[in-house]
Amino acid sequence: MMLVIYSKDACPKCTQLENLLKSRDYKFTILKLDKDYTRENLADKFTLLNLNQPREFPILFKGDVLIGGLVDAKVAMIEKRL
Repeated sequence: MMLVIYSKDACPKCTQLENLLKSRDYKFTILKLDKDYTRENLADKFTLLNLNQPREFPILFKGDVLIGGLVDAKVAMIEKRL
């Protein structure tokens, strides 16, 4: 299942997540705020999936399943959920 990172410019945690996934050979797509999506698009996705609105970046999805941010991704790797 494809991993998708919702990212934004000048986001150190976003870069850390990208580098972490690359170092573990995960296949993923990076979507950048105001280039690939808007805040409204993201809010609509969260509403459609019945999720609380995001408060920080990065935001990692596995398909339509929200993994979370950088720390959540690290936990998901340890628990073999990615």
